[in-house]
Amino acid sequence: MSASQQSSDIRQPTEVMLRAVVTKTGAIAAACWHVTASPDELRLVAQCGFGTQQIDVAQKQWTGHEQLLRDVATSGETRTVDAQLSLEGSTRTLRLHFVPTDDVLFELFFDGGKSIDDAVIAKAIQDCVQSATKEVSSDAHRTMRTLIRLYGHTDSPTFEKQLVEEIRSWAGCDRVTLVRYSGRRAEIRAISGIATFDERSPMVAAMCELAQSLPTEGHRDVLTLKQNPQQLKSYAELTSANDIEYWPLAGANCAVILETFGDTAAPSSSPGDRQLLISGIGECLVKANSFSVLKKHPLLRWLAPLGVLFHWKRLAVVALLAAIVATLCVVETDLVLVVPATLAPEETWQIHSPMPAVVETIHVTHGQRVEATKPLIDLHSDQLERLRQELNGELGTVKQKIVDLETLRSDPTRSRTPGGEALQQADLAASEKELGTQQESLESQIELVDKQIESLHIVSPISGTVLTWQVDTLLRGQPVQPSQPLLNVADLDGPWELELRVPMSDLGAFRRVTKPKVAFLQPDGTEVVLVKNMEVSEELLFDVKEGAVLPIGFRVARDQIPPATKPGTQTVARIECGKAAVGYVWFRRGIDQLSQWWQLRFG
Repeated sequence: MSASQQSSDIRQPTEVMLRAVVTKTGAIAAACWHVTASPDELRLVAQCGFGTQQIDVAQKQWTGHEQLLRDVATSGETRTVDAQLSLEGSTRTLRLHFVPTDDVLFELFFDGGKSIDDAVIAKAIQDCVQSATKEVSSDAHRTMRTLIRLYGHTDSPTFEKQLVEEIRSWAGCDRVTLVRYSGRRAEIRAISGIATFDERSPMVAAMCELAQSLPTEGHRDVLTLKQNPQQLKSYAELTSANDIEYWPLAGANCAVILETFGDTAAPSSSPGDRQLLISGIGECLVKANSFSVLKKHPLLRWLAPLGVLFHWKRLAVVALLAAIVATLCVVETDLVLVVPATLAPEETWQIHSPMPAVVETIHVTHGQRVEATKPLIDLHSDQLERLRQELNGELGTVKQKIVDLETLRSDPTRSRTPGGEALQQADLAASEKELGTQQESLESQIELVDKQIESLHIVSPISGTVLTWQVDTLLRGQPVQPSQPLLNVADLDGPWELELRVPMSDLGAFRRVTKPKVAFLQPDGTEVVLVKNMEVSEELLFDVKEGAVLPIGFRVARDQIPPATKPGTQTVARIECGKAAVGYVWFRRGIDQLSQWWQLRFG
């Protein structure tokens, strides 16, 4: 190829330059046309993003496309059109954006409905035109030829080391570092001038911190210290660098950092030089990585044409995930709940005072066996005693008045007036009747007070054992209220009750079976199995440790419990709820919550 031909080719946009436009604008493909007034002068200069499909051949099937190109070239104004185009056997809706320049017409292809930023597109095309119209240095050509030779003959680590040396030679800087991104994590892959480096060194740590702080996703522009970004300024102050450049490499998940420490900054390069070099480096890295993978796994040479979906690692991950999901859904295991439980006699009475009073006499002690109706505690109420005395005094007064009336009525010496004797007899009878009513009322009140006083002598409601500790110390001489428990009496020889407290998070699993098998541990470690006499409460209770719980009671025969078992003994119970999938057994709380939410939302 002659020098004139080479210069002519360089002055036209190339596929590499179009790829830079596609990357910066977010387009899916791009084409560059040379359009003249003559019908036979519609020529494709370059294309990017169409694979093996030649757009100048495919566009002949697009009705009106050629005329649209000529209209835009004639008007000299940008235009956006939505169209359905057929490419490689499939039809899709695309948004076409046309940008005419002095020499060529750029056509960008976007997904249908995508918003277009005219400023970004104009800047990308301007850079492309500048790159095409400026001479590319021979150093850039030499570097590109060297990189193209490297990526096809060495593995990725060797290529990375040679890459940073070539860039340092091309840019004339003091140090070049290659960084690879994995998510938000940055890894130093190679540093020019040294074969190996310690990842724990302060210099490497500072470099990693800088790389992680710089934008990666969606960022394609070169950053320089002259642009005054805060991250580069801070790093330059730390390392005393005079000039720093950050090159993101599109498609390779990598970046290159160039540093100059001398008094003279690195030689400047034209946008075409730098853009061509950056694009070539990205392509070389991608191909070098692919070459390394193929060297390690030769079988992938046969699978590569099938597409990235058939990558063996992806297949292995998908197969593993499918096996895990199948195991969680198909394989069954025992669904067992372990909940706290309490053992207590079934017949337990808590004794309360019938009214405000003071404890006067205590007839029992802790652990004493008492028979039904035997006295437990005698209470005394000064208020009731005073009320009884007052009522007795009033009753005596009323009785005396009745006696006086009887005496008055039978007194022969009382004065009688003509015509007034009948009236006096009626008054006496009315007074006597009123006093009789008062007497009956007072006697009823006294009888009621006597019953209340009698209720202060508390007797045992059942035959059982006193459970309250230090009864005499706690109660003697103490004032008590009706809501205050005095002591507990329980029948330790009768049936006992096992109360389970099932947390609300386990209710879904508990309700899977109608007759769960329940077993509990005795204080001596022996397991007792219960299969009947289950009583489920209709309301939830609040437990300090477990939160909302559902009480469930089981009747336990006395011979199933060791004689030394104390009322209120805490133990654990095991509820067997049958078989269930392994996934449900492991994640049942989350599944039950999701099911409840679904029922509330859509049920």
